[in-house]
Amino acid sequence: MGERDAWKIRTAEPDDAEEISALHRASILSACASWYHPVQIRAWVERITPEVHRQLMADRRTRVALDDGAISAFCTMTMEEAMVNALYVAPFAMHRGAGQALLADAEEALLTAGRHEVNLHATLNAADFYRWLGYVDVREESTRIRGSSVALPAIVMRKPLI
Repeated sequence: MGERDAWKIRTAEPDDAEEISALHRASILSACASWYHPVQIRAWVERITPEVHRQLMADRRTRVALDDGAISAFCTMTMEEAMVNALYVAPFAMHRGAGQALLADAEEALLTAGRHEVNLHATLNAADFYRWLGYVDVREESTRIRGSSVALPAIVMRKPLI
């Protein structure tokens, strides 16, 4: 797989929360662990629960990419802010186009809604992926993990859509 059309993309449902949470934690442990301190990784992963994802689904546009029925990646975004809040890919699906397909889906939704740019906070390990897709660095910023004194450095990025 690797073609955007090869991924089945759909809106996430509350019943997906367990699978999305497991994917989210696995993605961080696999892709982010060599970029962040173990204390940061632990604090980050500990807050990810099915309940958190159910709430995100209620508050934000959440889409998933499927491969043979399994959720391979997910993306949450806030349309009003033109913000991609999260984009994570399961370790088994990395480098196969799921993240790119979901990001294209998000960008298309923003264009349809009349938005002319998209914003995001890229993890340090993902910044080159976004640059490759036309995103530009705006600034570096640290975000405190909810319910923790631990902060995660990230790169604020932006991409014009027209």
